[in-house]
Amino acid sequence: MVYTAPMRRFVSLLILAIIGLSSAGRWGQLAAQTASAEPQASLTTDTRERVVTITMGPFTIPAGGPGMHHGRMSAHETPTVYVTWPVEGWFHAYDVELRDSTGQILSRKYLHHLSMVNLGRRQLIYPAYERLLGASQEVDRFSAPKSIGVPMEPGMRLATFIGWHNSKPEEIHGAMLTVRMRYTPPNMMPRPLDIHLLYMDVSYTVGKSDAYNLPSGPSSKSYEFTLPVGGRILAAGGHLHDYAKFVRLEDAESGKVLLDLPAKTDSLGKLKGVPTRLLGIKGDGLRLKANRRYRVTADYDNPTGGILKQGAMGLIVAAFVPDDPAKWPQLDPNDPGILTDMAMLESIGRGKKNTAADSMGPMEMMNMDHDHGAVATDSTHMQHEQ
Repeated sequence: MVYTAPMRRFVSLLILAIIGLSSAGRWGQLAAQTASAEPQASLTTDTRERVVTITMGPFTIPAGGPGMHHGRMSAHETPTVYVTWPVEGWFHAYDVELRDSTGQILSRKYLHHLSMVNLGRRQLIYPAYERLLGASQEVDRFSAPKSIGVPMEPGMRLATFIGWHNSKPEEIHGAMLTVRMRYTPPNMMPRPLDIHLLYMDVSYTVGKSDAYNLPSGPSSKSYEFTLPVGGRILAAGGHLHDYAKFVRLEDAESGKVLLDLPAKTDSLGKLKGVPTRLLGIKGDGLRLKANRRYRVTADYDNPTGGILKQGAMGLIVAAFVPDDPAKWPQLDPNDPGILTDMAMLESIGRGKKNTAADSMGPMEMMNMDHDHGAVATDSTHMQHEQ
């Protein structure tokens, strides 16, 4: 199939009403809860606009001080926040907004990562829950056309965790975070194309962080995998840290580079961003075959002369259309990997050793994560905005 429709520009989701939080007074009321209180979540559904709005907080964003490395958060992870998805349909767009206790918008630079996990479906490669979307310093919104989306059902439990990156010497108290998620209803004709998220990481172990120590000088880290079902990648994005050179997908059997995402860095090697590739603008996108070996690789060049502990990550999140959705692995709640993943979610921000929390963030990335997460789409109409 060849996509011929012109790519539509991203239409900002900020024009959507903040459902249930439309006044500064409401923001002040929610943010006035004590900083030590457990962060709460409220969920509202606007069936006319087809938007689910999730508001979380209040949060304290701890001080980190100037010069804090991108790969190191303020050693702060929020407790996981749970909500229940309320409607049937296809999730196809989202934006994330951070405000202070007075309702003023805060820079997304404070958000090291936000990851939303779907407890109703597992990943394709790893025995872990589906990472539904992600946001970070690089990306805080994503939109796809209504003709495609991630299939969702009422009752799916969603778990969200957040990590902060505050380089200033002062804490921020009473911060509130909103995630607005657009969906397409089940009576849409023709039926939207089902998109699933393919998460590929150079250092992923269920229940543990995918951040790894970055040695001095040039280095490379890879992970090989096979897929139980083939399909097409329509779009893909990546997540890296400072001093990265690239993250790429390769055919491990032929050595051919299939997808290259070079890091955008400044003259000092500090990360500025990672591009998104829209592979379905012409043709069918990037085809991956079942039972064929593939490799995801991240290269770095650390000029500091020392090891940066937990200073590197390398992952790709892709919008994936499986050839046969029936071959997607079923979620087994008793699978050891799933149990480990749940234990990680339950431990985040509760005084236990951080495991995989700091690793998840975009769909930043497809946007898409740094769980890493993301929602992808028919790249003909998709626009990634930074």
